[in-house]
Amino acid sequence: MKRIIPLMLLLIIGSNPVNAQIPQYITFQGVLTEADGNPKPDGNYSIDFKIYDQPSGGTSKYSQNESVSIRRGVFSVKLGPLPATLRFDVPYYLGITVSGGIEMSPRIALNSTPYSLSSVRADTAKTTLDGGITSAKIASGSISDGHVASGAAIAGTKITPNFGSQNITTSGSVTATSFSGDGSALTNVGAGSIPDGSITSTKILDGTITNADINATAGIATSKISGTVTSISGHGLGSLATKNTVDSSTITDGSITNADIRANAGISGTKINPDFGSQNVATTGNVTANSIQGDGGNLTGFMKIRQIVQDGHSSQVSCNSEETKSVISLSLNVGSTTNHVLIQISSEIRADAGSNIRTGIIRLKRNGATTIKAQEITTYAVPFKTPFSMSYVDSPNSSSLVTYELEVSTVGSSPLVLNFNSGSFLNGITMTLMEIAP
Repeated sequence: MKRIIPLMLLLIIGSNPVNAQIPQYITFQGVLTEADGNPKPDGNYSIDFKIYDQPSGGTSKYSQNESVSIRRGVFSVKLGPLPATLRFDVPYYLGITVSGGIEMSPRIALNSTPYSLSSVRADTAKTTLDGGITSAKIASGSISDGHVASGAAIAGTKITPNFGSQNITTSGSVTATSFSGDGSALTNVGAGSIPDGSITSTKILDGTITNADINATAGIATSKISGTVTSISGHGLGSLATKNTVDSSTITDGSITNADIRANAGISGTKINPDFGSQNVATTGNVTANSIQGDGGNLTGFMKIRQIVQDGHSSQVSCNSEETKSVISLSLNVGSTTNHVLIQISSEIRADAGSNIRTGIIRLKRNGATTIKAQEITTYAVPFKTPFSMSYVDSPNSSSLVTYELEVSTVGSSPLVLNFNSGSFLNGITMTLMEIAP
């Protein structure tokens, strides 16, 4: 907890002759100590000073933040200039907060010695402060035309006039929501003075609208016209067809344009037989067809198959304890380091007739060294057979020849004899390599 010991409080008088006794600044000196009474270390401290009219609580009447230099705990600060609202005709108290902490308690009382502040305020009657005269201090009927500034621009809402029979003359404009009375003496009231849309149907005399009154581009909706049109004079259209009777023979070839077709017409595709020639066809929808023909080199968003190699044969593998044997291998030249290889292997396996149930590990290797996939298999002797398949997408990061090999090895010390033979009982083994470009 920090404490402040006030050393001196000095009210400094302003230099304005009229306000010569009004304190404009307060010089405050004090000692900032720790809770044990030792001075705070030397340095700059952020201190908030607030003036209240209550010894505790309430709202500050003036606040000021200062970066205060402290030496051996001693500091001095000048507060102000103080606002005119601090009249010092009531007790005031100084609240101090150091470095954003809690305001110290109790607040420091400010007194008006060695002079009477209330008397000082009375001295200011020699000159009236701005805004100091209220309505209650003005005698009724004492304000004349000469007292009102020519540019005062007093708001009309603050005036309730009663002009009686006097005339009103102004070089400005008179604006109102409405005017009442005889307007026959008004001049220069032409069509431009009538607001748009202000003439309603009730103000138009029936039977007075003629053809000349209607704008050529008025575009009057047919729903607003009653009766039957029996003839059109000077239309030059020849014989007009009845609604829904215009057929293909009535339409001139090549006269229908894009603008004639409604945006949501939904014309069936079976009624369009386009010949686009060399034009491009663009759509934000999907293109669906039984087949798409042509060069697909510019198509994106799916993988492209560059090449496929495949090999299949019969094989019997015999592995002694902890022994590994090759079953099948296949190679292909990868065109780019960004291409992938899909490896698919399928077979049916059985153990040798004398092997009974056997367990082994099948591994897929790249270039004879890297195992890219492995799985365990369990086989049975005749008449049982075990379907086997393996699929893997490899990223060899190569643009040259890559070899993939399938190996089998025993699990534990039991020997393993596997048949990958083709014939009436087994289908042999097949390896397929498919190069895919992104």
